[in-house]
Amino acid sequence: MEQQEAIQRCDDAGVPCGPIMAIDDIFNDPQYRARGNLLEVQDERAGDVVVPGSIPLLTETPAVFHHLGRALGADTDSVLTALLGLGPDEIRALRSGNAI
Repeated sequence: MEQQEAIQRCDDAGVPCGPIMAIDDIFNDPQYRARGNLLEVQDERAGDVVVPGSIPLLTETPAVFHHLGRALGADTDSVLTALLGLGPDEIRALRSGNAI
């Protein structure tokens, strides 16, 4: 029996059911996009990327998507300065010694 036939038989009999989706089925299913389960984002390094949306969807405090993740080392200087109190000369010395 094909999937659609099985779903239709269950539906006709009042039995709740739905398909078991493979990942390619999910990416091609318009319902996933309509519900916000898939987000299309632009990343400066990777281009257009589809990522999972936030679940559950909260109306009063909705999730906010900022980025896919910062580049490796993008925050090194600010962390070393803010958390460790290092100055520019100390950071340069760490870089020149290949510590960072």
